[in-house]
Amino acid sequence: MTTTTHTAIGVLIGTAVGNPILGFGLGFISHYLVDIIPHGDMHMRDSNNLVNKKNERQSHVFVIIDVALGITLLNILGTVLSDDVTRSTVYAASIFGSVLPDAMVGVNDLVKSKLGRLHTRFHFHFHDLLCRKHGDSKLRYSLAAQAIFIVGVVYFLS
Repeated sequence: MTTTTHTAIGVLIGTAVGNPILGFGLGFISHYLVDIIPHGDMHMRDSNNLVNKKNERQSHVFVIIDVALGITLLNILGTVLSDDVTRSTVYAASIFGSVLPDAMVGVNDLVKSKLGRLHTRFHFHFHDLLCRKHGDSKLRYSLAAQAIFIVGVVYFLS
């Protein structure tokens, strides 16, 4: 899933729980569960779950745009929500928990540690669970579905 989608899920979790520790934990767990849904990005990695050289530039541009959209989503929610709860500890913790697993994979791509490799294997076990059995979805369809979901979150919360 995109960082923006995980961010939107973190906001929903923050809305539901009202506790930063619970929000962080549920956000973290939600990341793995949501990543089970095929979302069209398997072609960007090689068999070691690293960005393959062929798609390296595309992957980096994708991540930069995605993070910018996630920040934009938070700014939109900050103006739409009446009490600007997006700046609260609960939302920050829930969002941080929901995007942290991808950040950990990215750090492992740079640092390469045993613990990082262990987490990367764990992460992609969930990420590829259905894709290994049924194939990945088309990226454009996945991005369209995620965009609809994100718009739905903004609409629901406004």
